[in-house]
Amino acid sequence: MIAAFTNHLWQSTLFVLAAALVAAALRQNGAHVRHAVWVVASLKFLVPFALLMSIGGALPRLTPAVTQVASPAAAAAPELSLAVDRIAEPFTGDLFSSTPASSTQPAPDWIAIALLATWACGFVLVALMRLREWQRIRAAVRASAPMPLTGSVPVRAAPGLLEPGVVGVWRPVLLMPAGIERHLTPAQLRAVLEHELCHIRRRDNLTAAIHMAVEAVFWFHPLVWWVGARMVDERERACDEQVLRVCGEPQAYAESILNVCKLYVESPLACVSGVTGSDLKKRVAAIMVNRVGLRLNFARKAGLTMAATLAVVLPVAAGMLTAPLRASDAQAPSSKFDVVSIKPCAAPSGRAPAPPRGARGGAAPWAAQTSPGYVYWDCVTLAQLIDQAYSGEDHPLLNTVRQPRSDSFQPKRVRGGPSWTESDRFTVEVKGSIDLTTPALAGRQSRLLAALPAGMSQALRAMLEDRFQLKVRRAKEQQEMYALRIGKNGLNKERMKPTKPGDCLTPDEYFAADPASRGSKICGRIFVSLTSQEFAGFTMAAFAQTLSTRMDRYVLDETGLEGPFNFVLQNPPSGSASGEDRTVLMIEALGLRIERTKGPAEFLVIESVQKPRPDAPAPDAAPPARARGAAVR
Repeated sequence: MIAAFTNHLWQSTLFVLAAALVAAALRQNGAHVRHAVWVVASLKFLVPFALLMSIGGALPRLTPAVTQVASPAAAAAPELSLAVDRIAEPFTGDLFSSTPASSTQPAPDWIAIALLATWACGFVLVALMRLREWQRIRAAVRASAPMPLTGSVPVRAAPGLLEPGVVGVWRPVLLMPAGIERHLTPAQLRAVLEHELCHIRRRDNLTAAIHMAVEAVFWFHPLVWWVGARMVDERERACDEQVLRVCGEPQAYAESILNVCKLYVESPLACVSGVTGSDLKKRVAAIMVNRVGLRLNFARKAGLTMAATLAVVLPVAAGMLTAPLRASDAQAPSSKFDVVSIKPCAAPSGRAPAPPRGARGGAAPWAAQTSPGYVYWDCVTLAQLIDQAYSGEDHPLLNTVRQPRSDSFQPKRVRGGPSWTESDRFTVEVKGSIDLTTPALAGRQSRLLAALPAGMSQALRAMLEDRFQLKVRRAKEQQEMYALRIGKNGLNKERMKPTKPGDCLTPDEYFAADPASRGSKICGRIFVSLTSQEFAGFTMAAFAQTLSTRMDRYVLDETGLEGPFNFVLQNPPSGSASGEDRTVLMIEALGLRIERTKGPAEFLVIESVQKPRPDAPAPDAAPPARARGAAVR
């Protein structure tokens, strides 16, 4: 909440600075134009960009949900989007923080409470000051009497020393000091009346009242008060220019303002438009030289119109680009599980039970235990399910997640949401069509899956959105990464060979073939032996994603190669290297290289979620046999 409010203040501050530049560019034009610019800057404090983005988020997405960087040219769009995000929302700490799991109630946020109490005190103080000033104006109105002056609005004479002013927003009344006609000549009185009528026609009291509300809410922001001073200055100059156009007597008008200043006091409220506001010295100097601003030419009108349009359209478009991911965004929205059972994990303290020895192997602790038509998650957190659902093969996520061997691991690619999304564990059993799980099994009876194929991730998204009322969006953050590029000596064409027809089959082709005659491999799969790793039908983008699970940073594909390719990574001699250095040596043997770079790392941000009501196990959906071996990469 604090970060969202801070982002709004940051955006409004930038907007005010932009308005100042526009006003400076229009200094030779009419004051009414600059006043309109400052009014828009004031309204920005009441209209956060997040509201416009939420409107855009409710509209259809402008881009498909699948996001993948395959070349430097393709990376330009994410980089631009990242730059805009970082400028517009630089303060995202509390939005992405998660409260650690705890069995006790979290401690109150005393900093937030203190800030809220300080703001409330300031708000009440400003409101009381304005109320006291309004009571003075109200007392003057009550003591006033009708004044025999003809005009389009009622004119009343009030006792006291309050200057001429317009009172009221919807039904304005022109309040004049009693006996003012004895102190001003007819020409001076006519100029004063024209000045006040100009305030009424421009509805200056309304815009001033709105900004007074802005000042009460954002009393701590110095630019808010500065904008208020600019609004008063430009509205008085705008009315001065109108008087000069209508009356054409600069000396009489200047003398009327000076006489009013000598005899009466200025209005205490900005929403009671008077005569003597703003810098009198500059105003009188401008009046005496008969300075009237130039009219806007076509180019400036077009520029202002375009700027106002972009101020509204860009946040809406950004909301459409970053709308929460939905299952309907996927290519196959019909993919869904037929039967779903969600229960709290039965393990003590909500901790995942230790699986039988060797049951999980090197798989992630949240891996989906899959058999034909069944999928089972054993004591999994919602954050772990979100990571699987929204970063599957059809929704690649530009961020690294290593394959952990400890069940205490939490995928840090998921941010936001209540603390229970990372602490509470659920046992999830689902039943679906055989076709839904077939592409993941590759002819096996059961398998552990850390990364889900497209159909299963779509079905998992639909289940989370239905049972958890989940809404998720993507966010970007500039981070250190690796870039996969072609080596200095070029590609090793002896080891990197383009895939030819028949070298490998798609999963559908593989399972449709006669089992007795299956000689080809499945495209996009890795076949591991003691001395090598064979990659069949791999694109460089898919290879980079595989490397991302082995390196400490995400790997971007910047080779520019379309592929797919068949190649083999030969294990280096024993003892020559270890860890990531071993992987780098294997890559360099292919004529490729790994270099450090920076890129827009992506995160999944929980926007809204609800706990589901637990239910009984799904009928006929007993957990599949515990799979042995590593998860699919």
